[in-house]
Amino acid sequence: MTGKSESLLAEIRAEELPPAQLWRLADAFPDSLLAALREKGFADDKSHRAKNENNADRKLATPRRLVALLCNIKSESAAKKTLRRGPQIAACKDPDGAPTKALIGFMQSVGATCENDLQTVAENGKQYVAWQSEEPPRRLADELAAIVERVLLNLPAPRLMRWGANDFKFIRPVRGVLLMHGEKFIGGEVFGIRAGETTKGHPVLCAEDIAPKTADDYESVLRERGFVIADIDARLNEIRKEMINANLCNGGAHLMDSPEETSGGGIKEFVGKNRADDESPLLREVAAMCEFPKVHRRTIDAEFMDLPMLCIVECMKKHLRFFPFSGGDGKLLADYFLVADNAPEDSREMLRGYDSVLRARLNDIRFYYDEDRKVPLSDYVEKLKAIVFHKKLGSQHDRIGRVCRIAAKVAELNGEQYSAQEIAKAAQKIQAPLSTLMVGEYPLLQDYMAREYFPPENDDAFKAFQLVYKCYDLEKLAGMFGAGEIPTGSKDPHGLRRNALEVAYDLRKWRDIKSAIAAAVESFDGKIADAREEVYEFILERIRFIFSHKTPRKILAFPPAPKVVDAVLSLKPTDLRQLDVVVESVAEFAKTDEAKTLAAANKRINNILRKSEIDFDSLQAADESLFCEDAERELHKTIRD
Repeated sequence: MTGKSESLLAEIRAEELPPAQLWRLADAFPDSLLAALREKGFADDKSHRAKNENNADRKLATPRRLVALLCNIKSESAAKKTLRRGPQIAACKDPDGAPTKALIGFMQSVGATCENDLQTVAENGKQYVAWQSEEPPRRLADELAAIVERVLLNLPAPRLMRWGANDFKFIRPVRGVLLMHGEKFIGGEVFGIRAGETTKGHPVLCAEDIAPKTADDYESVLRERGFVIADIDARLNEIRKEMINANLCNGGAHLMDSPEETSGGGIKEFVGKNRADDESPLLREVAAMCEFPKVHRRTIDAEFMDLPMLCIVECMKKHLRFFPFSGGDGKLLADYFLVADNAPEDSREMLRGYDSVLRARLNDIRFYYDEDRKVPLSDYVEKLKAIVFHKKLGSQHDRIGRVCRIAAKVAELNGEQYSAQEIAKAAQKIQAPLSTLMVGEYPLLQDYMAREYFPPENDDAFKAFQLVYKCYDLEKLAGMFGAGEIPTGSKDPHGLRRNALEVAYDLRKWRDIKSAIAAAVESFDGKIADAREEVYEFILERIRFIFSHKTPRKILAFPPAPKVVDAVLSLKPTDLRQLDVVVESVAEFAKTDEAKTLAAANKRINNILRKSEIDFDSLQAADESLFCEDAERELHKTIRD
């Protein structure tokens, strides 16, 4: 008898959880709890996370709670029989028939008081004594709190904290616990908090405690009485639906929330490409910051619409989490959306407060923009000497000289001609915004402000800008790898993966990528380790990524099979200009019968050679005079040439 199987609810209420971690925690908590319950025998193959209407796992998490809702969890574990093997029968008695020390020690270890309680088992043709014990069923109510606490202590979180006099750590201080199995509330303590029989609703919209009747009722009761949408996906969809229904530009508006719009392309055309969908980082963040979202459509004051577009966009996103949109022409729309985690009967006063904060921020941008344009380029370049790039790599000003040397070499490799003055001017203009007020407040706008403050004078200068941008990425990769600052796992504090991606996306502009990397390493004059091979392999990994995944900037219409990409990159290509064409061609060839036949033949040949005892390295060249057939001569000629 394993007890009744019902839904299990575990809710942990805490102080404000970090939005950046909430999506991961919404999966990690229920998954880890289900695994722990399986290990203890309270869950089996029929147990699973609660599903939504699309048959996907529900992600029940809000800024103030983590929730696991699991189906088919048993109230009791099954009785467990354990057989422990002891010494061989032959070693259990001495010549006088008395028990040996081995037998006595085994009986003491298992708690047996009589030899008749032991069993005999056969294993590998030998006879052993054994002890069989039976562990009685365990009650879920007795162990759930301890299991939940252990799961919480092992959740993936980069920063943990203590509170009060506790010696344990968690992401945020825990303020409440609710444990239910079917209709029954389960007691116990989690992090010193006694599990109760009620939960809390929205901190502003609901003052009363809420008591679900069953674990399955939790989500609906919390929404109807507590004004809390527990499912983070449901909150995201509510926000998305309201913004789409607003029908900006007759449905042709785009959410300005692509990472490419504010980084890694200061001379590119910035056009919002992401609609208000679930791929938007801003939309995901806002969904993680609220419990009962309400979308409001507002308008930017006309007096600010002449400011640089991305300055307004970055301000709205970074400081206020507002949603800016562009029209079909790529220009910023005056209409935007904000999401409030509140629903007062009269929202006018609340919205006036939001408007005043936005106006204050945009006035700051106006000030930065006007003041920055009063300072000449030379002064900004001089200020770069005081900005440290890296303790081993010098200042931001030092980078300009190195990049000029790299750009001159890359231009030579590509057969392009730029004067030293054109390259130096571009290198200064790209780096100078680092010392401006605007970039000091919004670091991601460095490349964009380079175009705004110091635009290229003509087409040749524009091309020089393009060349120098790439060289800054190479210089940073060579420098950081040479200084030992290599990304590990998910850690990449210097954003080197993004720099490598920028290099990888510019495939058609690298005639000799290895020589370009060598030039980047040599620009440091031996002050760092030579990491050119590591940098090359790192860039190849990024190339493999953009070919094998659906990335924002697609190189091919459809990602080819990973084995196709691996086959092409295994040749360690140096000239990357036709790499996309080669990958596409190999992908098409791999679909043909000829490719399958060739692969089968190659596999067979490899198997034959592997089993052969011939030392192929000691073989002499083929003697053409011994050939009898024309096919032999033709094959030899093909291999030789």
